[in-house]
Amino acid sequence: MRDNDEKNAMTYSQRGSSKANLGNYKGAIDDLNNAIEIEPKDELAYCLRGICKSNLGDYYGAIIDYSKVIELNPKNWTAYSNRGRSKANINDKKGAIDDLNRAVELNPKDEQAYGVRGLCKSDLNDYYGAIADLSKTIEFDPKAWWAYNQRGCSKANLGDLKGAIDDFNIAINLNPKDETAYYERSRCKSNLGDAEGANADYDKMMEIKKDAKGFYDRGKAKRVKDDEEGALSDFNKAIEIDPNYADAYCSRGSVKEWLGDYQGAVADHSKAIELNPKNIGAYYGRGNDNARLSKYREAIADYSKVIELNPESAGAYQCRGRCKDALGDHQDALTDYKKAKELDPASANFGAWI
Repeated sequence: MRDNDEKNAMTYSQRGSSKANLGNYKGAIDDLNNAIEIEPKDELAYCLRGICKSNLGDYYGAIIDYSKVIELNPKNWTAYSNRGRSKANINDKKGAIDDLNRAVELNPKDEQAYGVRGLCKSDLNDYYGAIADLSKTIEFDPKAWWAYNQRGCSKANLGDLKGAIDDFNIAINLNPKDETAYYERSRCKSNLGDAEGANADYDKMMEIKKDAKGFYDRGKAKRVKDDEEGALSDFNKAIEIDPNYADAYCSRGSVKEWLGDYQGAVADHSKAIELNPKNIGAYYGRGNDNARLSKYREAIADYSKVIELNPESAGAYQCRGRCKDALGDHQDALTDYKKAKELDPASANFGAWI
């Protein structure tokens, strides 16, 4: 009977392993549960089940299974290594390092243990220790681009910016789509005064990420520095990545207005409104554009929409008053000026604005 039990346990375990290899982790766990129920000391079944649980994001369950393996076989380096990775995933960096130390002690060629331990040390600000471990990973696998990347980060944190750039260069050469390496190299170059190189790396990072918001945010920052042309370029890229980015159209419209392209500004603000009918800034901007083009009635309609959406907008009343003045509707203009003054005592009658 015992022989049959062992065969049945082995059958479940082998089938569970096959399912795991196919990515069917839940099905594998079902089979491994049966194997363990039949043979409670099957360390391989516990280890496989731990791997499946880890792949499903159940790191606490995985830790329990790996601990059982270690209880059954205190020299199972794989269990220490896997448990260390699971602990790292639940942010128990110190516990992870303890396990990974033991894994490396039992198997000095466990390259994954060095890599994960290096990441944990970096998170704990032990940058020298991280560099040593990541260097060991690279020694085992010279094409481990992620290890060069992480080692570069540790070097940068120690102030070795040139050494960091060397590592990021290798990481990018091995994996040209490593957006993090471009970003970190950009920071190093910026700190070394290489603004042009930093901007080129930042552009490449956002191109890889397809990060419309990144370009948008940088465009806004450039506007603060009065770099309108640079801002326009960034807003163009944001829209290229995300053609439905209402705020990017709105901001680009404002830049075009500043650059004197009032027709282009109207088009962008109109697109922003189409995408987001409650975008106050777009109505306000289009009102300004239309006023610049002497399309006062259209401008009045836009300012009226701003007031509808935000009745406390003193600026909208003031601008609408100016347009009414331009059309000769001085009495209504005066009413708007008075309302603007009521909402904001600093407002003045700019009846001669146009």
